[in-house]
Amino acid sequence: MDEKYKFKSQITIKKLDIEQLEKLKVAEGFTRWIGSTNEKSKEELKHVLFSRLMGGAEVWGAIINNTLVGFMIVSSWTALPGAKIIDAIEVVKHCRGKGIGSKLLNSFLNEYQDSVIGLLLYPETGYEDKLIKFYKKHGFEDLEEGIMIRFPSKPEKLKVWVKYIQDLRNLYDRLLKIIRVET
Repeated sequence: MDEKYKFKSQITIKKLDIEQLEKLKVAEGFTRWIGSTNEKSKEELKHVLFSRLMGGAEVWGAIINNTLVGFMIVSSWTALPGAKIIDAIEVVKHCRGKGIGSKLLNSFLNEYQDSVIGLLLYPETGYEDKLIKFYKKHGFEDLEEGIMIRFPSKPEKLKVWVKYIQDLRNLYDRLLKIIRVET
C-alpha cells in the first residue's frame, strides 16, 4: 500500500469542542503559531486554540492516534456577514506534503459549501507561491494582498450572495452620503 495513502487513512478530521481538544496531545513540529517545539510551546498552542473556541471560533483538527497534527481556526467574517474566514491553518512539519492539509480544508469546505469563505494568508518565507497554488487548487481566488476568497459553486447559491453583496454596497453608499464622506 502507498505510504501516503496509508498515512491519510489513519487521520481523523473533525470540528473540535473544548472537551475534545482537552483530551488531545499536540504533536511536535508546529512552527507557524508558536515559537519553539518544547512542551511549554505545545501548551501555548493548546491555549490559543482554547481561547479561540471560547471566543466563538471553530477549531478543526487533524488527528492521528489522539495527537493533533494539524488545525484550522475559522471565524465569522465581519466584513461579510454570513461568510466564514479561515484565520489560521497549519500541519506539523513532518506531516506536510501528505495530503493532511487538503483533507482538513476539504472537510471544512464540504460543510460550508454554500458559504462564501475568506482566507487570510500567512505563508512562511519561501512558501508563498506553493501556498497560493494549494489554495487555488481548492477553488480560492485572490481578493487582495493577503486575502483569498472562495464562492459557492452552485449558481443559485452564488446569486444569493451576489444580491447580498449588492445590497450591502448600496447600504454602505447610503451611509457614506449620510455622514458626508466622499469616496
